[in-house]
Amino acid sequence: MPLTLRYCDGWDWDAGEQVGWWTAADALAADREGRQYSVLVLDGDTPIAVVDVAWHSHYLAVSHMDDRRRRTRKTVYRRLRDDAMFPTRDVEWRYRPDQRHGDADVWQRETTRTAHGRVHVATQERGARGGLRTTVATKDIGSLWRALPRAEEPEGFAPDATVTEPDDGSRFGKTLPWHPPVPLTVPYLDALLTPGTTVAWPKPEDKATIRWWRPATGLNLPTGRVLARDPLLLGSDTEKPFAAEVPPGTYPVVFAMAVREGETDEGPVAAVILRISEEPVVSWSLAVAEDQDPRTLGDREYFGFGVDTGMGCFTDAGNAPALAEYVEELYDITELIEETATITVPGTEANLIGWSCFYGDGDYPTWLGRDARGEVVCFVADMLILRSRP
Repeated sequence: MPLTLRYCDGWDWDAGEQVGWWTAADALAADREGRQYSVLVLDGDTPIAVVDVAWHSHYLAVSHMDDRRRRTRKTVYRRLRDDAMFPTRDVEWRYRPDQRHGDADVWQRETTRTAHGRVHVATQERGARGGLRTTVATKDIGSLWRALPRAEEPEGFAPDATVTEPDDGSRFGKTLPWHPPVPLTVPYLDALLTPGTTVAWPKPEDKATIRWWRPATGLNLPTGRVLARDPLLLGSDTEKPFAAEVPPGTYPVVFAMAVREGETDEGPVAAVILRISEEPVVSWSLAVAEDQDPRTLGDREYFGFGVDTGMGCFTDAGNAPALAEYVEELYDITELIEETATITVPGTEANLIGWSCFYGDGDYPTWLGRDARGEVVCFVADMLILRSRP
């Protein structure tokens, strides 16, 4: 039986049913404007797949379902070229006869890929209930790129399929059953640049004040390639300097501390600001390395620098090798950083400015502030302790 397509709001996986039904004209308008829409693929009267599209988020996902309307596979594509998309994530589910869609113990395998060929596979025999196995490899992924399917050429969604439309015009659901992924954003970056500003910490209903502390020494950037990472991991090559370079020089660093209302003691480090200029910040974005693309991020995801020893630092990529060697010789780098924040290789200007991370090990984002001309104003290493501005 030939396949048919229906444009719609999407698929409700909990209810196992289509939401809305659009005319081709409405789908075409949404496609051209970058708004989200979905394409349901049917074999006769049986739904077999749904395609979720949101070009404004560089996003397309294909989900397949079995005859019990359980999702068996989801492939997420991101538009990384004007005319092509790449599969960054592929999830497969295998069900026992007694299992339903969404059960926590369903067998699952998730494959994530970068456009540079790094492939990570995670298999969970019992789903979220345990049994994780992972592999990492580098592969040739050139053949995985796909042309963009568009509403004006529906055969791109399913070859030889025909579009069926509602007789009485588009019917839209009351709520959308899905949304494209939205990477992490935070509302307090401007507040960090102004000492005395009130922020929410440690709970959303609590108040704290931003106070600044400046180390006596600025950060030496002989190459202008800024690196944020754990100071005890400077010798590894797992993280690259940020793609945004600045003129070589020595720049001030400010520790933004969150001091709880009614307290006088210093609070934890909420963020560390590497200030490149005194121009006002008019835009914020995630600071990324050359091989990182924010368009590939999922919901509330971010690229961050890894911390394994509870500490972070700013330094110059050109200074990292000498610092890595020197740091290995230090008896207690943690105590030294807590006392002075600055570590300098003797007889050189190579230095780092470090700090203790309130939440310890993990990954922490760095935000990039730019002025009205698009020039870099600051790098802000975010310790993710603030909630919002009350």
